[in-house]
Amino acid sequence: MPKIARRPKGTELPPDATLLLVLEAAGAIQARAEAALLAVGLSFAEYRILRQLGESGVALGDEGDLLELVARGLLRTREGPGRGDRVSCALTLAGRAKAAQGARVLEAVGARVVAALGGEGGARLRQLLAKVSRPADSALTCS
Repeated sequence: MPKIARRPKGTELPPDATLLLVLEAAGAIQARAEAALLAVGLSFAEYRILRQLGESGVALGDEGDLLELVARGLLRTREGPGRGDRVSCALTLAGRAKAAQGARVLEAVGARVVAALGGEGGARLRQLLAKVSRPADSALTCS
């Protein structure tokens, strides 16, 4: 996992550096999340498919990832009547267990990130991320 250089204490950041810092932090956290998922035998794309199927019964994914999950017994396929060449997927019991395992390791990664910020810092981070994640946030709308 790559180390990110820290800036010296008391050094001010130029205003345009904020986005780069956010993207670097997101990349570092994503790398940790992907490593944790790989340790339990899932890629991030595979986990996303399993999670989406478990939550909504529908998932979009790369055909290769879907076929890999079917081959590993985590998904089963069935052709729907009147759907032409479309095939639907459903989680197997093993797929549900693997999705739960993936969720646990991602929760642990998130908990470590929040813990590194301290109690108040973690709570503040959640508030800020929730604020900027809202699609209708006018502060983030390009016109």
